[in-house]
Amino acid sequence: MEIFGVRFAPLNVPLERRLQSAAVFVGVFIFTFGVMLSAYIVLYAIIAGGAWSRCLMLAYLVFIYFDSKYHLSVNRPEWLYCFYGQRRFWDYYTGYFPMRLIKTAELEPTRNYILGAMPHGIIPLGLSIAFVNDSLDSKGLFPGLEFRPLSLHLNFLVPFMREHLLNLSVCSCGKESMEHLLSSKPRHGRFTGRALVLLVGGGSEARRSRPGSYNLELKRKKGFVKMALQYGTALVPVISFGEADIYEQIAAPEGSLLGLIQRFVREYIGFTPVWFNGRGFFQYSFGLMPRRAPINIVVGSAMDVPKISNPSVEQIDQYHAMFVEQTVKLFEAHKSKYIANYRDVSLKFE
Repeated sequence: MEIFGVRFAPLNVPLERRLQSAAVFVGVFIFTFGVMLSAYIVLYAIIAGGAWSRCLMLAYLVFIYFDSKYHLSVNRPEWLYCFYGQRRFWDYYTGYFPMRLIKTAELEPTRNYILGAMPHGIIPLGLSIAFVNDSLDSKGLFPGLEFRPLSLHLNFLVPFMREHLLNLSVCSCGKESMEHLLSSKPRHGRFTGRALVLLVGGGSEARRSRPGSYNLELKRKKGFVKMALQYGTALVPVISFGEADIYEQIAAPEGSLLGLIQRFVREYIGFTPVWFNGRGFFQYSFGLMPRRAPINIVVGSAMDVPKISNPSVEQIDQYHAMFVEQTVKLFEAHKSKYIANYRDVSLKFE
């Protein structure tokens, strides 16, 4: 049904699809508004709350201060997972698109890896979830590996948001955190190796995200290659086909109001906001909900690198070029399976 150009969902949508939408709505809401909501709760409790709320909030802030290194590698106790560990919730989440995790080669369970995941998309709803739990059978596909998705260090300074990330076993992508993860053993005995999942392009790559395109910000991203060389850690390309198709980006040309806001936030806060459009909960024309589009996350084969404690610029460039080549090969080998007009699509690097 369409009214004034807005396409509404039919009333007889199956309950299963409604539950899928509800699960994704929770994820999108936390990702989009989690920081602002956390800041509001803290300020409200301290400024407008009663004596008990002030005491509890101050105690929590003191706890965060002394717990500041927790984001390095340690899991939260499993009894704190709440709905995070509920398989049914994540089945609804991944079934919305739907999502799949595809293995193309074996990864030895006794080694460490850095998985260079691409593209970031507007909101990395596939890559941010594929390895944090077993809803896509990551533990069955790669037994013995402890997956550690990485996020901005800034996120671990935000009350409540940090607890959300820690409950998902996410760690900081800061240098100190990655060094700790690559130089230590997994905490749980069922794991013998560790795989760090890094969204190589980062949030800045979101500006280049367009449906049907694969624009990667990889040329200048070489820090992960240097880290891999310093610890002799194999690199693995990961491509999420469909990650960029779930949202449309609203253009913000230079000189426009949206463009000026982008520039201001980028210069004074350090990240670039993007303006995007998806669908709503009960209609298909606009909103914050992602569009239903298949997301197929393909994990490539490992690229071995030597252990060099102090790699030169030339060595970093050499292995970075090899990783780019490996990424292109993985994309070309699988794009015909997951892209409808695959002959017109190729990887673009910036």
